[in-house]
Amino acid sequence: MAAFRSPGNGRAEFTLSNLYIYFWRWATWKVFESTAEPNREFGDTGIVAYITATGYLTGPGFKGMREYLRRKCSHGWIINVTPEGKKPPAKNAVFNIETPVAIGIFARTPDVDETVPAEIKYLDIHGTTQEKFAQLADLQFDDARWRLARTAWQAPFTPAAATSWDDYPAVGDLLPWVTTGVTPNRNWVIGPDKGTLELRLQQHYLQRVTQRKSPQHLKLQIPVPLIEAKSPYQEMQPKRRRVLHCRRCRW
Repeated sequence: MAAFRSPGNGRAEFTLSNLYIYFWRWATWKVFESTAEPNREFGDTGIVAYITATGYLTGPGFKGMREYLRRKCSHGWIINVTPEGKKPPAKNAVFNIETPVAIGIFARTPDVDETVPAEIKYLDIHGTTQEKFAQLADLQFDDARWRLARTAWQAPFTPAAATSWDDYPAVGDLLPWVTTGVTPNRNWVIGPDKGTLELRLQQHYLQRVTQRKSPQHLKLQIPVPLIEAKSPYQEMQPKRRRVLHCRRCRW
């Protein structure tokens, strides 16, 4: 995975720890590197194509991966089949998942100059699921809808802005220290207001130990005062045994 990393970008590269990125790295190594021998003709040429999540197209943690593909490849085509973004409407989704996906095709021809970025083209596919499939079936590499992506080594695999937006300094240039902030990886610990968050934490604490549900399934209910609620730890206290006495035998 070292080939997909960029110096000074380690803080954001936790996103590389993803199964689909492992597939990308293995395939690019297998096609472009494993058979790249001086005495083997066309040993470093070939095509790698996947339909995966779109995170690597623009994510800051994938700068090294984008630079690697621009150096190793001569051409690239990105077909975004989920331009609607995360959680697309059911009628537009290609797969029954909330993650946006794109088709990435990267080719390396003989005598590639790795000091020149690969030519990468980008295309959005809009419409319903069936309309998208129909467009993909008729799509050609010389289609007029293709747009050239940015050419900087680590720039996103998206077309350059039609205005002067790209000429403005990036936030990372003005504020070089960047952090992801608090990442609990759980949505329920973040509330829209203090009262909602306190209620969720109270409900989570008061659940019975043996019947505790997963925190992400907590539902908002009328809060129970903490002093009136039964603590789940009360069930762990030892119980007293009842002793029956016989009145006649007095035992």
